[in-house]
Amino acid sequence: MTTRSLPEIKNFPVGNKVLILHPAYVAGKIGTICAPEVVVRGQPSQRWLIRVDWEDMVVSLERREFRILNRNGKFLLLESGGSK
Repeated sequence: MTTRSLPEIKNFPVGNKVLILHPAYVAGKIGTICAPEVVVRGQPSQRWLIRVDWEDMVVSLERREFRILNRNGKFLLLESGGSK
């Protein structure tokens, strides 16, 4: 991982729960943020690795394909590049 990805990690901490919106085969399921996806030469992509809870599966999702949940299971108002 490079220092370029650190600001995004602050916005979407590893371990946060998410509601998956797309793709259809996992839509509506809850997942956990594992890490930003890293591609060639350690450069971060615009995708996140999400472990699907209760499934033996990790999916690579764009930010628009999931919503971050707080500890009470409600949506956080934090959007990509925004603040609380």
